[in-house]
Amino acid sequence: MTRKFLILCGCLVLSIFISKAQDTLVLNDGTLIKSKVIEITESSLKYKKYSNLNGPIYTIDKNQVLSIHYENGEQESFKTQQQTQRQEQEHQAQYEEQKLIEVPIADNNRELIAKYNEPMLYKGKISKEPAKFVTAKFGITKESILSNEDVEISICRTISGTFDGEYAIQVKNKSNKNIYIDLGNCFAINPDGDFRAFYNGTVQKSVNEGNVKGGAINLGGVANALGVGGAIGAIAGGVTLGSGSQNSLTTTYINERLVSIPPLGVSYVSVYNEVVVKRAGLFSSAEFEMLNNGEDFRIPLNKLLKRGIVSKGEIHTFREDNSPYKRDYIITYSKDRTFVAYTKVKFSIFLHQILGYTSPVVSWDLDQFEKNMRKKISNYNHSMIIEDRDGWLPKN
Repeated sequence: MTRKFLILCGCLVLSIFISKAQDTLVLNDGTLIKSKVIEITESSLKYKKYSNLNGPIYTIDKNQVLSIHYENGEQESFKTQQQTQRQEQEHQAQYEEQKLIEVPIADNNRELIAKYNEPMLYKGKISKEPAKFVTAKFGITKESILSNEDVEISICRTISGTFDGEYAIQVKNKSNKNIYIDLGNCFAINPDGDFRAFYNGTVQKSVNEGNVKGGAINLGGVANALGVGGAIGAIAGGVTLGSGSQNSLTTTYINERLVSIPPLGVSYVSVYNEVVVKRAGLFSSAEFEMLNNGEDFRIPLNKLLKRGIVSKGEIHTFREDNSPYKRDYIITYSKDRTFVAYTKVKFSIFLHQILGYTSPVVSWDLDQFEKNMRKKISNYNHSMIIEDRDGWLPKN
């Protein structure tokens, strides 16, 4: 009886091992092929069908394969690299015959700039004692373009609990045609000349989550990474293989270079976004993977300013020409998907005001942060982009 039981257990373990000892090809159309991968070349992939390992070797074009899920649990993706190379080639060819179009500035442009440049009105008392900490507020330069006849740009206050003065950049399509934004030609440029494009073709995030039930395929195609409504990241993978309970679910997030905004539509072109990698447990906290950094007005105040520039409760205002910090932005868009004609919108932010504090005021919650600000600043509003963690000022 014991021998039969051991044989039965051995067969069960062997069947489980065999069921897992297979590679799975995931094709672009969602087809799954249980196989044994033999060879991968630059252009093709060779494999045997798992149901007939002694049979013929099949060859398939790599362009037809989204990813391979190997028997050891590892995953290899091909689609992202191929798409990126093809997109880069297409964009390079398109830009060789492009024409820059100047679009008239809208009548409300000055009004929008004035909204961000509204000075802070402090409620408390002003002390003669030099402040050890300051909170910074940014403004918009007068030559900036936030609104023309096609688009209107908004700078939206956000907070993730990670960065100082965090904000998102949003674009509204004011025209009666689709607007296409090329994130590869949208830039944030710092004072030292260091710059960052809104699109990075090398970034791909694959996230594994454990204990996922079910065996459905979640391919769905690749949508705009920054489409209408500000959805960040497109699911290129998201595959659970087989049936029943799975040990893990792998989802791949890809940022797309081209953003399409319909008439009167609104979309984020840069905003912080993260995905849960590991959910919080009874004795552990949740873990997150960052998909997009977004924007933040994180000024190195302790390197730019010295203690004594303001007293406690005092507000110091900088002009554009004497501000110690400035960041430039360029947004590139077109009404033609091929970008035969395109327009560039430029705007700049600068360190506008600093408010002296006795001690730092830190908040990881946007609502609580705004409550704290309203207690100190009588005219506080969402257009005031202020650091949520106060800067410490050195003595000299």
